[in-house]
Amino acid sequence: MRKLWVPKYAGELLTVSIDPNQSGETEWSAMVLVNQAAFDWVAGKLDTGTYCDILEHAGIDDPLTLIQKAESYLDQILGTP
Repeated sequence: MRKLWVPKYAGELLTVSIDPNQSGETEWSAMVLVNQAAFDWVAGKLDTGTYCDILEHAGIDDPLTLIQKAESYLDQILGTP
């Protein structure tokens, strides 16, 4: 029997990380911004449009497609309509 690993907080599915040896303050700030936005979006504190804007600002290509994939996956694991 296979088990699906699901993190304690669903926002962890959307977090990003950087290599501290290859990154500067700008990348660090963007990582913190994106990760906080992920948790806020999953918690319903941000609407999808605002979350998309934050991802675009952080330089993530095609954030709407990323968000739609994440929404679909989260709906499946959380059992939401």
